[in-house]
Amino acid sequence: MLKRYSEINLQQWKRLERGEITHYEVKINRFKLLFEEFGVLNVKPEDITKAYEAGLGDCAFLIDEAQEVVKKLSNDGYRLFVVTNGTAHVQRDRLKHVGLYDLFENIFISQDLGVNKPDIAFFEKVAASIDGFAKDETLIVGDSLTSDMKGGKCFGLTTVWFNRAFLTDSYLAVKNEKIESNVVNVDSFKNKSNFEENLSGALSDDALLRYLYVDYQISRLSQIKSLLSDLNCSN
Repeated sequence: MLKRYSEINLQQWKRLERGEITHYEVKINRFKLLFEEFGVLNVKPEDITKAYEAGLGDCAFLIDEAQEVVKKLSNDGYRLFVVTNGTAHVQRDRLKHVGLYDLFENIFISQDLGVNKPDIAFFEKVAASIDGFAKDETLIVGDSLTSDMKGGKCFGLTTVWFNRAFLTDSYLAVKNEKIESNVVNVDSFKNKSNFEENLSGALSDDALLRYLYVDYQISRLSQIKSLLSDLNCSN
């Protein structure tokens, strides 16, 4: 049941990203659909949602190197912000629970802003709330191709995909990579207005999103430090 919950939960968050449902519907639908599938009776999704969220903020677990990297970047003078589609009180409680809350200058949550990643309006509201914001001086680091990378790239930010499933010794400059000719002949699409449509037929969904929206890829958070160092040296 837990595995199926994770699948349904992810599906509902993807629907939110596409603008098909509201944040409230995400929270209710994931339990409603799960209970219907497993024949769970006499339990209201609304009641489970309240109980679930009451404890969720206290169940945060840090990714390896997260605390070290965030503290290092903060001490080095980088301005750090959180952008998330999560539930407002849950996300804040989680950050406080793991001791990272005060290291971020601000926390931007879709529930507060009234719009979700990857909508450009989300990023516009974030940018308008940050004094001295400059796109060309901003990186967005995230693990979602569909919300973080797509939204960030469409807004004009440098994107860094955190992909723990593909381990590397250093960061990858995805924007400099070439798609192998035996996978798809990209050159044959260059003069066509339906470039993305043609390309989508030749690549998997993740490969297409990576090609279109990812500038750099990391498999460990500590690789951010070397990436920033190299970017600073090249500017």
